Amino acid sequence: MKKIFLIIVICCTSALAAQNSGNTQQKEQQLETEKINFFTQKLGLTLEQNPKFWALYNDFKKKESELRKKEMLTRKKGAAFTQDAEYAAAVKELCSLEKERFELKTEFHKEIEKVLSPKQMFLFFDAEKQYKNLLINKIKNIDNKNNNKKPMQRK
Repeated sequence: MKKIFLIIVICCTSALAAQNSGNTQQKEQQLETEKINFFTQKLGLTLEQNPKFWALYNDFKKKESELRKKEMLTRKKGAAFTQDAEYAAAVKELCSLEKERFELKTEFHKEIEKVLSPKQMFLFFDAEKQYKNLLINKIKNIDNKNNNKKPMQRK
């Protein structure tokens, strides 16, 4: 009896995990599609510009993400530091990563100038901020919905 119950629990857990994984992938794909549509519309990308832009943009974002991970790791390590020399080395590393991020952004803008018109470049800076704000608002709305679903406490 215990074995059957254990098998049922394992199967249900696996099915739920697979469903949640599928939902996560589906949501990520939906966000990616929304992002592509958002930037394509805001910048007025042509069929010729679209693949070039996204190849450069995705490569830039991947490299930027790697730098962000290094920065977070450096900051996380800092929680265990006890010596000034360790903090000094971490500050030096953070400054170096900031410089790398600036250089990466500068290189990206040089490359993207070959694909976008000056007007589109200008619109790109604004669209990045708008898209970031759009994502923040979506997250806030999700949080508000989740907070409203809390069960009422009885007195």
